[in-house]
Amino acid sequence: MADQTFQIGTGETYTTIAGWEAASDVSTGFWKGELKDTTAYGGVTIAGVTGTPSISNYVWLSATSGNKHSGKSGTTHARIEAKGAGAVTISDDFTRIDDIEIRLAGSNNSDEAIRITANTNDVLISRCILWTNTTQVDKDGVYTGNWAASYSIDNCIIYGFYRAGLNIQNYSTTSTTQDVNIDYCTIVKCGSSGETESSGINSRTGTGGINNIAVYNTGCFDTASTYDDFGNATESGTTNWSGTNNASSDASLTSRGIATNAQESLTTSDTTQSSGSYAVFQSKTVSSEDYQLLDEAAGNLLIGNAVNRVGSEPDARQDFSLDIVGNTRNTTGPSPDIGASDIFTSGADININATSATHTQTTYNPVISYDVTITPTSAAHTLATFNPSVSYDVGIDATSKALTHTTFNPAVSFDVGITATTVVFTQTTYNPVIDFGADTEIVATSASHTLTTYNPAVSYDLDFTPNSQAQTLTTFNPVVDYTYTFEPNSKTLTQTTYNVIIDYDTEIEATSQALTQTVYNPVVSYDTGIAPDAEGLEYTLVGNRLGYEFNENLTHYGFENNKVHYEFNDEDL
Repeated sequence: MADQTFQIGTGETYTTIAGWEAASDVSTGFWKGELKDTTAYGGVTIAGVTGTPSISNYVWLSATSGNKHSGKSGTTHARIEAKGAGAVTISDDFTRIDDIEIRLAGSNNSDEAIRITANTNDVLISRCILWTNTTQVDKDGVYTGNWAASYSIDNCIIYGFYRAGLNIQNYSTTSTTQDVNIDYCTIVKCGSSGETESSGINSRTGTGGINNIAVYNTGCFDTASTYDDFGNATESGTTNWSGTNNASSDASLTSRGIATNAQESLTTSDTTQSSGSYAVFQSKTVSSEDYQLLDEAAGNLLIGNAVNRVGSEPDARQDFSLDIVGNTRNTTGPSPDIGASDIFTSGADININATSATHTQTTYNPVISYDVTITPTSAAHTLATFNPSVSYDVGIDATSKALTHTTFNPAVSFDVGITATTVVFTQTTYNPVIDFGADTEIVATSASHTLTTYNPAVSYDLDFTPNSQAQTLTTFNPVVDYTYTFEPNSKTLTQTTYNVIIDYDTEIEATSQALTQTVYNPVVSYDTGIAPDAEGLEYTLVGNRLGYEFNENLTHYGFENNKVHYEFNDEDL
């Protein structure tokens, strides 16, 4: 099978979606187009593809990896904006759309962000933002009319449509069936008082019509007054609702018979709620809407109340382990969250604040943010991680504490403060990309910092201020940027590096200080100030080129092409 992927935009073979669609050919695999520009693209009709669509041979419209949205509407990512008619019309089976913002901006009546036409089946819509701020009648997020059709939709945020977020309007008087699978969607503020089919999700069936609607882990909120969030405008046909773990701002889940593990009668908010029954989002402000989850406060009942659906995807191309922006959902520990976004809680807010407390954390392949505070006496923190992307904010601020950290292949950022007596920080890393330096501070007596790294790209910003402190750092094959400040008495810096490109900015400002530096085959730049008396510089050089600058009488010496060059009071020796 030969899948084909094209970037669509400025300077590419296809500069418009319409041009890419007109050439689509799924005879040997999928035909994928990735939007690369941030300028809004015009609407498109996907129809008449060459070849026979199937689960492996289909038209696929997406965004380049660097041009996907961040979970809210904006102008800095891939987006489609339609001003004169509907945005996207789909007439080819198995069409797939993901990771795009689609805005309906036109003033016409009866338009949709996405329209799925008659007898079009197995359409997939994932991780999209569908929205409008216009008020013309009969506007829907996704629309299917009086015909047979089927689609699956997951991890989408839909808001502002004058009639319905999803309108399953099978009002045909003949025997037609529509099958719709809805998972992990957030639908807000759809419908109006003048629209009889106003709902977050609306089902309508005519004589002989059958709608099969399976909905899980989805929230519909703030539908226009007198209308249901989960609406049923059934005439003489049949709607078969199924699903669990949904949420609403009314009691319509009970009315539809899908109230198992439901969160009903929630009030929407965009401020932290420590108690009560709320659906709490980032922002409800008009023109600045962001319907991702705000936080995990106890009053936000969307948190942890979904059911894990990984492995139950209706379409084999779906992935329920990820949320709207590709973050991993809670699937192995706490339950996932209801709606399109998920707050992955592992490692967040670890507080060890009592005497003799010990915290041991082992994680594998997560994306983790740690906020670790160890405050009283004799506490220990041990953390081992494998292949994660990790951010640490660690505070150790009392007596006799130890932080031991081992990481393997992570991208890590540390913000470490060690502020009291006899504190030890030991760090061992293998093949990570590390940023130490978001202020590593050791500021009290007899503190020790030992750091060993292998093959990382490392940035250090170290500040040692009082007496008798020692810094030992061994690195192998890293790209390193060091900023050191040593201020009072009796301090020692020992640095051994191998095959590194290093930039040092070192200040040693007080009595009896020593700098011992051993380097092997690096390209090194030093800017060194040694100000008071009794200073020493000891340097071992192997196969490289160096330059020093001092603020004493010996102002410069260098080693280049087996020759030594000195400058003393601005005169050559």
